Amino acid sequence: MTKSPVRKIVIGLLALVANLGVSRASTAQTASSPDDATTQPVHAFIQVGSGIPEFAHAEVGVFLTSRLTLEAMAAWDGVFYSRYGGGLMYAFGHAQEGRPPRHALLVGARLMLNSTASFDSNGEDASSYVMVPVGYGYLADSGFYFRATLALVITRRERTDSPAQGLSFDGHWIAGGQVPNVAVGFAF
Repeated sequence: MTKSPVRKIVIGLLALVANLGVSRASTAQTASSPDDATTQPVHAFIQVGSGIPEFAHAEVGVFLTSRLTLEAMAAWDGVFYSRYGGGLMYAFGHAQEGRPPRHALLVGARLMLNSTASFDSNGEDASSYVMVPVGYGYLADSGFYFRATLALVITRRERTDSPAQGLSFDGHWIAGGQVPNVAVGFAF
């Protein structure tokens, strides 16, 4: 019996989380100095993940404060080429000294542009769009970083200008449905 790719990914992620939980528990038992991993501040993160509309994405970010991140993302969906973008994410929750909250409610904004770095989307291909993600973030003492978000996507339904005019916000705008995104990585 063959397993679907989604099932394989879910099983792999569950195994990764279980493995990291065991290693975190053993680290917590051996750490006893004030300079252990629980008090070390974090300054940046790297993550990889999947979602809609992309099959795969990679992101890198910096913690501007213990609650606010500035991030850059590259995404590939296999059909409409690559997208590049950036955004801000704010974390609500109990922040630790020099570290973001262990468990956080995330709210953010992200702009994704097509491979030519122009906002050239007409709703049929969604090659460029604005996202407003809301979700959950988890940062372990070991640096393991997990985020799961659901985003509202805003794009043009039909374009009234020509692509040669570059960045233009003419046309009819439409808010898309719920767009899920999951990423795992490491904060350091």
